[in-house]
Amino acid sequence: MACWQCGADIDAAELFCPTCDTLQPPDPGTDHFARLGLERRFEQDAEAITKAHRRLQRTLHPDRFVSRGDRVRMLSLQHATSLNDALRILRDPLLRAGYLLDLAGRDVKAEAGNIKLDPAFLMEVFELREAIGELSGTDAHVERGRLARDIAARYESRLAALGERLDAEGERTSAELDGLARQAAQLRYLRNILDDLQALG
Repeated sequence: MACWQCGADIDAAELFCPTCDTLQPPDPGTDHFARLGLERRFEQDAEAITKAHRRLQRTLHPDRFVSRGDRVRMLSLQHATSLNDALRILRDPLLRAGYLLDLAGRDVKAEAGNIKLDPAFLMEVFELREAIGELSGTDAHVERGRLARDIAARYESRLAALGERLDAEGERTSAELDGLARQAAQLRYLRNILDDLQALG
């Protein structure tokens, strides 16, 4: 591609033109992992994600470009927004899993209504919701805490299993990707229940 300012040939991944040192637009073909300089995999170090984001924000923050003209300031804001999106998604393990599935051709959010969940899992969710609805009395907070710990343990265990499958080597069949999408959808249900429990205090 060409630098918008001087027309020099540059690599799409370049942040600044090597000829005129002008900030370039964010490359729409760059995924969140590449944007932060991370390997595309589920297993990540949360601190490394934060450090990569912080380092790039220092370079690309709009405050650094206040005197460089409207277009450069706008491009800086676009970069900052892309970096913040990358941080938000990659620091959250469930969002990261969904994003990896999205990159593999499974838009988990768009397909959520089309993902057929296992009846046994749906029964599990129903029973958990029922148990939460029955919490009452002076010791309700004790039972709520026990339920939250139990659900959190299931959530963490299933999330770890999903992560291992996402990071496994080799090509995946369409059926395998569908199975991973189902696992991600189930995890969203469990996390919603945990969020509801937390909201109850």
